[in-house]
Amino acid sequence: DLENGRVRLVGGREDTEGTVEICYYNIWGLVAVHGWDNKDAAVVCNELGFTSGDAVSFTDSRYGKPNKTVHLSNVDCSGLEDSLKECDASHIPPDEGSDLFQFVDVVGVSCSNSISTETTDQTTPSVTPAASKRTDEGSMTIGLIIIVILFVITVVVVVCLTIYIMFKRKSTKQKIQNLVDAQHVTMSSIDDREDHGVINPETLDIETLDEKCILAD
Repeated sequence: DLENGRVRLVGGREDTEGTVEICYYNIWGLVAVHGWDNKDAAVVCNELGFTSGDAVSFTDSRYGKPNKTVHLSNVDCSGLEDSLKECDASHIPPDEGSDLFQFVDVVGVSCSNSISTETTDQTTPSVTPAASKRTDEGSMTIGLIIIVILFVITVVVVVCLTIYIMFKRKSTKQKIQNLVDAQHVTMSSIDDREDHGVINPETLDIETLDEKCILAD
């Protein structure tokens, strides 16, 4: 297994992630973060057999920093190499790498797909509770939004009905007032006709009528 240029991932929860280690001088060592990016991570993932999906690089000792020498720094891959040892890099002798260890962070990668069915099955339970919690929170939020919307609609309907009833009452009062005014106008017309010489049967003098009839004959 101690083949010069061979890589492996250590410290991750899955086979698809971890701190990058590379074998040189027949010992496993680390890669310093200088110049490390997603292209370099992609080469590592492809070399390990994770050939589909995205590769994500980490430069903060994300998966731990084993107490080992630093073999490489300033790694510069194009992303098309078959292995990390084909990339341009600064090779550090073991003694110097051991001295450098305490002053640098080491690189890690996360490969998005797994070639191990067992690994996928093991990681599913750890993800499911969090996803279920997010789903429950989302359902509660949607429920609250629906309640608020129904409340607003109810308030709007009540206000509209109140305004309509007030309008109808005002309209009815106005009609009644118009009828009263019209009747008053009619009575006033009758009074005016009486005042201008219209004969009132109740005050008609019978004798005068008889005289008028005789004269008419």
